[in-house]
Amino acid sequence: MQFGGIDRAVRSANFEPFDSRLEPSPSDTKGVNDDPPGEALDDLVELARHWAKRHAVKEAARKELRKRTPKGSKAELLYEGLLIDGPSRLDIGYGIAWRILDKESKTPLGTFRWGQGDGHQGSEYHPAKTG
Repeated sequence: MQFGGIDRAVRSANFEPFDSRLEPSPSDTKGVNDDPPGEALDDLVELARHWAKRHAVKEAARKELRKRTPKGSKAELLYEGLLIDGPSRLDIGYGIAWRILDKESKTPLGTFRWGQGDGHQGSEYHPAKTG
């Protein structure tokens, strides 16, 4: 099958395979964007993990999750992390979200989000859109 001569152009091209995983990543290169000791992304993630454990925020979120989600449902973790910006000060801080599914049919029922920041804590449940 011919496609207006494009097949000839592709056949004549010289492809050299390479493994991009062997190329240096931007984080491997030294220069202006080097992080100070203890401030690399991996360090910040580890600090956040320790903070969340120390403040038992995931356990508090799970407790609220059980109260606010429908019977016969199960929760599937979507994300957990520190939120550094948002449209409101209430969006900044620790956040976790679960997709809520019907246990038997696996049909999405909604999404539950929980957050805690400096002086505030809250949650919301959004039913899935139907139809």
